[in-house]
Amino acid sequence: MVKKPSLKFNSEQQEAVNVREGHYAVLSGPGSGKTSVLAERYNKLIASGEEPQDILSLTFTRAAAREMASRVPNVTTVVGERPFGFRTFHSLALDFAVQERDTFPFPLAAFPLATGGQVWKFAGDIARRYAGMDVKQLLGWMSKQKRSGIKPEYAVEHAEDIRERVYALAYKEYEERCRKAGILDFDDLLLYMVEILESYPDVRKRWAYKWVQIDESGDADLIQWRLVKLLSQKHGNVFAVGDFRQVIYQWRGAEPKLFKEFHEMFPDC
Repeated sequence: MVKKPSLKFNSEQQEAVNVREGHYAVLSGPGSGKTSVLAERYNKLIASGEEPQDILSLTFTRAAAREMASRVPNVTTVVGERPFGFRTFHSLALDFAVQERDTFPFPLAAFPLATGGQVWKFAGDIARRYAGMDVKQLLGWMSKQKRSGIKPEYAVEHAEDIRERVYALAYKEYEERCRKAGILDFDDLLLYMVEILESYPDVRKRWAYKWVQIDESGDADLIQWRLVKLLSQKHGNVFAVGDFRQVIYQWRGAEPKLFKEFHEMFPDC
């Protein structure tokens, strides 16, 4: 077996690898080695005696999570316990729903994640009853509300015009159908996780990580940043890497300005 050469970092990359306690926002443009820095920082934490289950690295796609994990020797996670290691936001939230199902405000199905077919059927059935409503536009509008932390009741009460009120009523009915089926769509996974962590200190204590890392931080939306704050609240260690000028998911609700304003979320950064 050929031994891989040790990674070589420039002074700025090495500084990022070496930082420990506190909140850090690391501006990292394309090709600047951010994945290597995240993986090496993880390795350094483990080498210094930190436990794997205390380190959570979040990203947005399974491919990105696998890529980071591939650069870490013997990274493990334990099925049935609080997840750790390299995860997507949504896979973390799905595990949360399965493990903390008793804290949800309605009974969840054995596998609570809604399929694409279920989402389109529920939204399609509702959209057909409203003249001129497009199912794709309805789904996009509902997703925007959830990514901003807006529940159906609030959307109905604060609708600014007839069109918005109609969409809000459709949103309310959609959520009622999902609840009856005991399922959560992708946006619900995060929205309910945040709501439950904010409401139950004992649950928040169980899901407190000593070290939280975020990849591609410019792609995070408001609800994801709220989740990061909750997961890191106890220990106060967040290491966020990204570039607010290079955003992939702005079309589906990413808010790069939030990474740019990291210092407002974490004043001691």
